[in-house]
Amino acid sequence: MSRNSPQARLEASLARIAACEPQVRAFVEYDSDNARAQAAVSGRRPGLLDGVVVGVKDVIDVMGFPTRFGSALFAEAGPSRVDATVVRRLRDAGATLLGKLKTTEFAYTDPTDTDNPSAPGHTPGGSSSGSAAAVAAGMVELALGTQTVGSVCRPAAYCGVPGFKPSTGGLPLNGVAPLAPEFDTVGMMARDMALAIRAWQVCASLEDIPLPTVRIEGLRIGVLSDPLFRAVSPVVQGALDHVAGMLASAGAILVEIDTAVDHRALRADHRALMFRSAALHHGALLERGDRLGPNFRLAIETGRVLSYAECDAARDRLRDARSRLQAHASNVDALLLPPAADVAPEGHASTGDAGLIISWTVMGGPIAVMPVARRQGKPPTAVMLTCLPGNDAWLGSLAIGMEALERQMEIE
Repeated sequence: MSRNSPQARLEASLARIAACEPQVRAFVEYDSDNARAQAAVSGRRPGLLDGVVVGVKDVIDVMGFPTRFGSALFAEAGPSRVDATVVRRLRDAGATLLGKLKTTEFAYTDPTDTDNPSAPGHTPGGSSSGSAAAVAAGMVELALGTQTVGSVCRPAAYCGVPGFKPSTGGLPLNGVAPLAPEFDTVGMMARDMALAIRAWQVCASLEDIPLPTVRIEGLRIGVLSDPLFRAVSPVVQGALDHVAGMLASAGAILVEIDTAVDHRALRADHRALMFRSAALHHGALLERGDRLGPNFRLAIETGRVLSYAECDAARDRLRDARSRLQAHASNVDALLLPPAADVAPEGHASTGDAGLIISWTVMGGPIAVMPVARRQGKPPTAVMLTCLPGNDAWLGSLAIGMEALERQMEIE
């Protein structure tokens, strides 16, 4: 059995699970026998993801596994009869579906017990906690998550793994539990950016279309001067400066941008719409006792008392903010951003703060999360890149090239 065969890769993942899962606690459930059966037939119909070992956030349906939504209310749920569309596409491309990964309750903020394998004792972020942790620990090669606020980007950054959130509306949400469908997006975290982008291509049914060639030389890269995005820790600022310097050395042109957007007001309007959606989709759960997590319960209760007029006004303000952000993004090729004000916080009482991500989720474009050179014994740092909606392939190609450039600099 070759080292790179589907069977060998699966056994390597299972060995990592045996070694790491008791401490990391990323999985809800996995099925090694079923995964071995999948790996045994992988490659008979060559696909873009042959033999890639995959874990899936437990708000996304995987045939044969229950979907419990990270909630005690669904602890006894039966197995799903069909795959979510994105999962079926991964399966059809030859991936080995290993199991379900922990999520905060209904992808909101009630934290899991998952630990951060890249910074033990720290949160892995959320809501895609298990997805980022499983990739960081080497227990899977690829994991699906979801993002409504910052739930792909923040865990990827906190755990130091490449992440990709596609443009809003770019992937089907069939079989994905809703939180706020106007923002909900399936995203991916992977051992490297190239694999994350291949997974996006498969999920988007674009695997037959080659990625564009992107040259860094001459690109205009926006860096923000807004006070909110300057108020970051020295280590996060150091990561931004490092990547900005790397881009400039490769011939990119750095352009300072002040968005003149009230990002805190944007966050409040986004929360209002998210709470209203939570109440519409999950309000009936309030009648099922006190097993609902306190944060999600409060979100539903808050959403129930919001009026249509308040939500319409919030949506109008977000539409205006989105237009202004997209206008700024149209003046550059990409924006270079911090994913969080600091590294992963210690403890598991919260999943950290997504305040620096929300505006870009609202803007709706693709977002790539790129880990920056690790500091020995310290939590990971990362940066984000985003651009106008619909340019996912272009941004993916840029991120792959930047990852290669970063590795080359590490070697030199």
